[in-house]
Amino acid sequence: MLNGEGVRSGTFSLDFLPKGKYKMELIQDNPDDAKKIIIKTSLVTPKSIIKQNFISGSGLVARFIRQ
Repeated sequence: MLNGEGVRSGTFSLDFLPKGKYKMELIQDNPDDAKKIIIKTSLVTPKSIIKQNFISGSGLVARFIRQ
């Protein structure tokens, strides 16, 4: 997901994932330093919902690995 100008937030359902448990790797821009990234890892299921804030011109990449 990419964000244009301005700050925004979004909520994303993971109901597109097949049934099961997944390790999610979320890679996003660092809001304090646009030249750096943050990588977060968490366990999710198709019932999970992700809430994300975006700074101007930022974005994120999510990778799902079935457990």
